[in-house]
Amino acid sequence: MKKRVVTWFVCRSLGRSVSQALVEAGEIAEHHDDHFAQAELDEVWLPDVATRGWIVLTKDKAIRVRSRERNPFLLAGGRGFFLSGGNISGEEQVKRFVRALPKMKAIVAETPAPFLAVVHARNVELLVEPKRRR
Repeated sequence: MKKRVVTWFVCRSLGRSVSQALVEAGEIAEHHDDHFAQAELDEVWLPDVATRGWIVLTKDKAIRVRSRERNPFLLAGGRGFFLSGGNISGEEQVKRFVRALPKMKAIVAETPAPFLAVVHARNVELLVEPKRRR
């Protein structure tokens, strides 16, 4: 069976350190600013990234809970991992994503799109049915 290539798309909210750490860990990572203007609206870039098959990494909780951002992403088959604590240092953000890589890759391999998941300090929680807010 052919192994699927995973491309992580790092949201601008995380900066470049997460992208660099993923590449150093042997992963393929794309950074927001290499593909979109910094001020690009989430509801524009999210579905674009989803249609490319890339998996979003972010700390932007609004994407997960606001329908105008979440719904176009999910409708486009989006897959995303969100940090549970947005107010952590850049170094801790890197550590959490790198530590979570095996679990995130397992979720990507086993879970059909669309999905949202939360990366906590010590585990990854798949949100089977994302919260629906209007």
